[in-house]
Amino acid sequence: SDVDIVAQLSKPVFAWSGGNPIVTRQILDAQGAGILTDASVNVATAAYYRSDDRKQPYNLYVHPGQLFDLVGVQEQGAPAPIFTYRAEGDPLPVGVIPVAGVTIVFTPLARVTYAWDAERKAWDRFQIDSQNDLATSAFVDSDGPQVAPENVVVLKTPYGISAADKPSPQAFTVGEGEALVFTNGALVPGRWVRPSANEPVRLLDATGTPIPLTPGRTWVALPRLGGPVDLIDQPTADAFLAVRR
Repeated sequence: SDVDIVAQLSKPVFAWSGGNPIVTRQILDAQGAGILTDASVNVATAAYYRSDDRKQPYNLYVHPGQLFDLVGVQEQGAPAPIFTYRAEGDPLPVGVIPVAGVTIVFTPLARVTYAWDAERKAWDRFQIDSQNDLATSAFVDSDGPQVAPENVVVLKTPYGISAADKPSPQAFTVGEGEALVFTNGALVPGRWVRPSANEPVRLLDATGTPIPLTPGRTWVALPRLGGPVDLIDQPTADAFLAVRR
């Protein structure tokens, strides 16, 4: 799934480790096509290290600064914008629906909820899985604060079987489908459209007009087409906000 996703990002430095021959060939072919810069552990070994906080092979990390020094960033430049954003003070589009949040069920053991936090003016992220119940569901970054993006973009995505590994699913992010855009405490229903991997995804409302996001961070979710994506009511959102970090 990764090659088509990062093709929107103006030849990013792609850090990775481990892959069967088909995966490895896909990454090398993508580099040859100018889609990405291969910065694997085999190419930039000195930038990678193992930590003692987890068991191998789940403890491999990278120093981004060293990675850039080793592979260079002269060809990347700033990535072209993917989304459309509102100017400061601009109103939301007509027809938005105020919502308290959304729950996305990725697997029976992994449920992600975004609850609108009016104080932070962002969507607090929570995850209930095999390791976390409601009380410990607040999703925090490495510095401790809870992840709370200003926008959450849900693209209902078809999946198939990966050519590299039959048990592995592959997301097909070229095409079109239903989009749910959560911004400033509201839902904007629409569609995502991406005719080719060389183009960024476009978010369009019911009239075909680009959906403007709130300036700030945007998290994108790619739930399987037909998978549960459910709006939550205010009491449910309040239960999550009570354990926010």
